[in-house]
Amino acid sequence: MVGDGDKKCESIESCWNIAQSELEETSAQLKTSQEQLVKALADVARVSDELLHCQQLHEQTDKQRHLLEAQLKDAEAKLDAVQTESVYSSRKIVDKLEQRVRCQVLEAYLLYYE
Repeated sequence: MVGDGDKKCESIESCWNIAQSELEETSAQLKTSQEQLVKALADVARVSDELLHCQQLHEQTDKQRHLLEAQLKDAEAKLDAVQTESVYSSRKIVDKLEQRVRCQVLEAYLLYYE
């Protein structure tokens, strides 16, 4: 019977050693997993910051685009007004020149037939 106790003792010691070995292996895996988690969290924070920066840049660009569109619309309206005024002014100048030419032609006609 003494032999049976030694076998149990060896078996318990063997189980203990196996359990301790598995515990060390699991602890090492846990440590590796924790390190990977820390790296992943750092990556998430970095990507989150980059996303925020991109969103802010997009908002600024969008505001600038709207501002430029409004300025373009104003410039087009001013150009249309200037073109309209130019046509009107040109027409007035042409009318005055035509009137002068008529007067000069009439004066020349009158001088010629006097």
